[in-house]
Amino acid sequence: MAYTCITCRVVFHEPEVQRAHYKTDWHRYNLKRKVAELPTVTAEEFREKVLAQQSLAAEPDNKTTKVCLVCKKQFTTENSYSCHVRSKRHLEKAASDKAAVQAPVQPSPEEQTLPKPSPADEPEAETPIVVEEEWEPEPLEINECLFCSKKSEDMESSLTHMSKAHGFFIPDLDYIADVRGLIGYLCEKVGAGCTCLYCNERGRAFHSVEAVQKHMVSKSHCKIFFEDEAAFEYAEFYDYSSSYPEGHDGPECQTLALAENSPHVNDDLELVLPSGVAVGHRALRYLYRQRAPTLEHRRAALVSRLLAQYRALGSREHCAGETLKRVRDQRWFGKMCQERDMKLGVRANRLQKHFRAQMLV
Repeated sequence: MAYTCITCRVVFHEPEVQRAHYKTDWHRYNLKRKVAELPTVTAEEFREKVLAQQSLAAEPDNKTTKVCLVCKKQFTTENSYSCHVRSKRHLEKAASDKAAVQAPVQPSPEEQTLPKPSPADEPEAETPIVVEEEWEPEPLEINECLFCSKKSEDMESSLTHMSKAHGFFIPDLDYIADVRGLIGYLCEKVGAGCTCLYCNERGRAFHSVEAVQKHMVSKSHCKIFFEDEAAFEYAEFYDYSSSYPEGHDGPECQTLALAENSPHVNDDLELVLPSGVAVGHRALRYLYRQRAPTLEHRRAALVSRLLAQYRALGSREHCAGETLKRVRDQRWFGKMCQERDMKLGVRANRLQKHFRAQMLV
């Protein structure tokens, strides 16, 4: 009885030889060629390929490795090194550190003693374009402009520059609760995500910060898309509770109504009585003696200055109808999130008693 291997097209007379053939490199190589829709090779052709590969691996490598002292990167080819030297990121670092000097790494003493092959013996080969490392975008700093490469002293100066140079305004500035958090989120969205603030993942994708900044400036997209469901993305940075009518508090206030009627401890470790009086802990008395401006005062001062700048530049305020519609949407969104959390909590708990049934042996 004959045993065959269809892939390599060979015949065996014993099953042990056939099973041993399935474990050889020749059979694995033909399987990979079969997947790639290439013709199989014979045993002699495979042996020649192995010997040729071993001879190439045994040849000494006399390539000189070049290193960039500014960026601290190594390159094995002249083409990749020259491309890196002409890159924008390298030029920016070299301008900031003029004392750095780029120099190739000298070969080791063992490589220097090896005989150099003659030009006639060297095979002609095309110089490949090698990309050593791919640069991953990083979030912008909070004092950097979202639409150009300008870097200001602080966040307020950066917001002033963006409003004057690019016409960027923060929507619903009267109801914002965390200006720094919103700007930090936008810096991460543009810097790390390479996403346009107005297209908001609806347009084409960008692979660099310079590309998305050029797109926003050329298309006049230097603004936040703050309409309909897109406003829910920035809901955590806003607080519309001051616009609620009397007796129509938001879902958060309705949920905490019962808790506020009884004494409880707030986030500042203060005991809040039903009358509204807050009693602080004596361990924190050194903090109560301070008279530093609170975060709310600093935030209100920043918002008032930004509002004055926006009005001076002719910013158009949103009408009352749009603001009320956005407030209703925010309240509905909060209510839906609360109902979803309640359903998930009940489903996970199932309102069952925790007991262990007796096991009968």
